[in-house]
Amino acid sequence: DFYFSTALSPHAANSENTTVKIFGERLKAENFRLQVFNRWGTLVYENQSLIEMTTNGWDGRTLGGIALSSGTYPYKLTAVDKTGRKLEKNGVITILH
Repeated sequence: DFYFSTALSPHAANSENTTVKIFGERLKAENFRLQVFNRWGTLVYENQSLIEMTTNGWDGRTLGGIALSSGTYPYKLTAVDKTGRKLEKNGVITILH
């Protein structure tokens, strides 16, 4: 299966808690997309690289490099698993400063 961490703290003592990442081997790299929105529905971050999300993750910054404030940010993750089944997961990512 796969797991997607949904909380981060840029100033966490443990470096594993400074990003959100995807764990597991279920997803295919093709057709992967993670979108993160602010409370008004504006896209603030997007990544189409499963490899990047499993190795580096997302550090709570916009695509322009601006650190987002503490709060909850809705996300939409779309992907295809290794059996060819399309997956869509929605939820919120929490950023704590």
